Amino acid sequence: PCYRFSGILPERNPQFTLADTVITDFPKSFRFRGWFLNDEDLLTEVKISGGKRNIDYDFYDHVMDVAVLDRILETALRMEINLVIPSSFVDIDNPDEEKLVEAVCRRGLYVSQHHVEPMGVSYFGADKYLKKRGYDAEAVSFLTNRTRMIEIWQYYAKKWAKYGERVIWQLGLRGKADQAVWNADPSIPHSMETRGQIITDAIQTQYDIICRTLGTTEFSSTATLWHEGSELYGRGFLKLPGQTIPVFSDLGLDQMFGEDLDTINRSQNPKFGVYYHICYWTRGPHLTEGCHPEKMAYGYRLAADHGELCYSILNVSNVRPVHVSAFLNAKLLCAASALDLRAEMLALDDSVFGEYGKTVNGLRWKYYDAFADFGEEPLKNY
Repeated sequence: PCYRFSGILPERNPQFTLADTVITDFPKSFRFRGWFLNDEDLLTEVKISGGKRNIDYDFYDHVMDVAVLDRILETALRMEINLVIPSSFVDIDNPDEEKLVEAVCRRGLYVSQHHVEPMGVSYFGADKYLKKRGYDAEAVSFLTNRTRMIEIWQYYAKKWAKYGERVIWQLGLRGKADQAVWNADPSIPHSMETRGQIITDAIQTQYDIICRTLGTTEFSSTATLWHEGSELYGRGFLKLPGQTIPVFSDLGLDQMFGEDLDTINRSQNPKFGVYYHICYWTRGPHLTEGCHPEKMAYGYRLAADHGELCYSILNVSNVRPVHVSAFLNAKLLCAASALDLRAEMLALDDSVFGEYGKTVNGLRWKYYDAFADFGEEPLKNY
């Protein structure tokens, strides 16, 4: 299924005939099975015809060519993935970037937004909106410039609404790039309780905007509990609308889900989701798999024991270096409890490497088993 990223193309058949057949499917463990293309800067140079971004952020000034994205989407569909966040930044107000959203929906997949882009607009997008309309002196701030922020969210909600039920709306309030909102907005108080109230207010405001824009409450939305969101939600300071799916994230050093997944009361939001990395490095580009597959499987099975786990988003970097882990994750999402992880990986290696499949498979497990265990305490100087 991932031949495009294994470097080995299938043999060309001179003819292909489909006989009458019955295709049966079975319920999947996860309703939403997603990929997040987090390092698309490593994909934008494959073809340089994708267009330009207007963003003050290193390495992200080009847009991925739709032809490159389409190969990823085909691979995702082969793995029964049904949701894609097509880039770290997608400003739908830029036609070159909207093409990415169109491509995802054209394939029949769900589309969502990075957690730095609640309502489909990042800090950079909001700042560009202000400058484009002559509001240069105004701040990107929900606390001190509430009316304008609501205007911006309404504008982007109308842009995204054209893709209808394909959209899984991301709700939240974040700062510049992947940082807490108070790092970009000094007006926000230091009290965690007050911060939780402000973000709760913002999320409810966003939810209400979507309801009005769509004319219905029947839509899907998520709130990714990343870093500060995890703490605020775990301590009860952050509240979500009843139908919004809270999404719990793994932690970088140990690739396990945080204690918030174990301790929070799920009576408010019985359905929940997870966000997981398979190439999470604190420094440098994500160019190799960084998580043991058995640890990933353990984490997902543990999460599934905590309630109605209906959503998964997997950070796949730029796909190619991590396609084996992405393949195994896709298998987990379809049948987590019944998966024979090692048998699936061996079958994949046999299909790609033929008579050398077992040899390659053995080397693969040696690589995964060589990962260092840093214990529970974070390293001081790494």
